[in-house]
Amino acid sequence: MPGSKLPLIPVLGATTAGQMITTLSALSLAAIAPAVAESLNVAPELVGYQVSLIYGAATLMSLFGGILVVRNGAARALQVSLLCSLCGMVAIAFGVWMGLLVGSILIGVGYGIVNPSAAHLLGKATPVHLRNLIFSLKQTGVPLGGVLAGLVLPVVTEAYGWQAAPFVPIGLAVLLILAIALARNRWDSDRRPNTPYGTAAWSTLKLVAQDKALLWLGIASFMLSVCQLVLATFMTILLVKDLGYSLIAAGSILAASQASGAAGRVLWGAIADRLGDGLLLLVGVSVAMAALYLSIPLLSAETGQIGVFALFMALGATAVGWNGVFVAAIIQMAPHGRTSEATGGVMVLTFGGVLAGPSLYAQLVPLAGGQSQAFPWVALVALFAGFSLWRSKTAFQKRA
Repeated sequence: MPGSKLPLIPVLGATTAGQMITTLSALSLAAIAPAVAESLNVAPELVGYQVSLIYGAATLMSLFGGILVVRNGAARALQVSLLCSLCGMVAIAFGVWMGLLVGSILIGVGYGIVNPSAAHLLGKATPVHLRNLIFSLKQTGVPLGGVLAGLVLPVVTEAYGWQAAPFVPIGLAVLLILAIALARNRWDSDRRPNTPYGTAAWSTLKLVAQDKALLWLGIASFMLSVCQLVLATFMTILLVKDLGYSLIAAGSILAASQASGAAGRVLWGAIADRLGDGLLLLVGVSVAMAALYLSIPLLSAETGQIGVFALFMALGATAVGWNGVFVAAIIQMAPHGRTSEATGGVMVLTFGGVLAGPSLYAQLVPLAGGQSQAFPWVALVALFAGFSLWRSKTAFQKRA
């Protein structure tokens, strides 16, 4: 939304940090899955179901994220998102099954709010000609959260036990909640407290269902989310169990992959602004991603570390790097004044992919004969994402 009075740099910093902290919370157990599984005497692949639980809650919460932003303001909604993540990590730190269950749901609720609130704030602060780049910069919060998860949490786990790891995102969440409080009144000057909750979920779903461009974009994000979360959730397990890496070494590769995803988001955003066609760029990214997933069975315990790093950094740039250009496409396609609702509606499908991906992949692993043999099936998902992005592009051109 051009002409906004919100300051771009502080808004970008707050929304990126919020995205990073909520992602760190969501991926915390995946980064230390072998240690948690050993403590609880379960198979490490079960972390896929925990991640799916988080994003199942996020999917449902996305239906109401837009109305929360409209009623209470986007800055307040971002604070609520962080508070939910904080409380979820406190519950997980108890190290009991009920705490894991309740904590995962709370983290998911927070994650379902963060994108509509960030989209609303950045939509008011970002010039149109920088939209892809700015939203890509904000979306670097996701891989940066993965970098923190991969680098910091395994070290904390080795030193103090896995139940100490949740206190990293807890501390960061407290700091950002307090920082946002300083600007909340100014940033939330457009809130409408009397807006009714009643039809929030239905109107959000109806907006996306009736717009073919948004619907195909949401379908593409479902597929791309499967690709991204399978990589983030199961990479550490593949490296430790199949390739013989230590937990800390595997965490370093996970962090490198996520860092590459952060760099990829900025790169794709800058290229998309230069080309003026973000969706076409994402089609190419999807095809490249498919080729990389097909390469995973070539890895073995004898593969050099440089080769392993290179493959997973390339996967990070594609499987993790797509989100910024994708969110910018939502803002471009959203009807005037309905940015947060369009974002929340499309995110229902996005989180649906995250919800389905890890749990379906966990079932695929034994059928395929192991992690290395299961990863190539994700290439088919990436190719269908490319097809859906092309359909979204053509539908938007017809509407325009």
